[in-house]
Amino acid sequence: MTTQDENWELMTVLGVPWKEAAELSSEDRTYLLNKTKLVKEEQLKRQEIEMELEAKAFQQRVSAANPAV
Repeated sequence: MTTQDENWELMTVLGVPWKEAAELSSEDRTYLLNKTKLVKEEQLKRQEIEMELEAKAFQQRVSAANPAV
């Protein structure tokens, strides 16, 4: 990943302003990039849970609309 890609990641995921991202020390940059990974993983888990809940709700609506005869 290029420095610009890293800055974009820090800006979009954590809200770090571009100028501040560009001025980070190597240690801080590594730490924050690791945090972005954790945040993105958590967001993905939430999305998966939401999708599962939506699918279950849809199934329930379909089942309620078409009861077995």
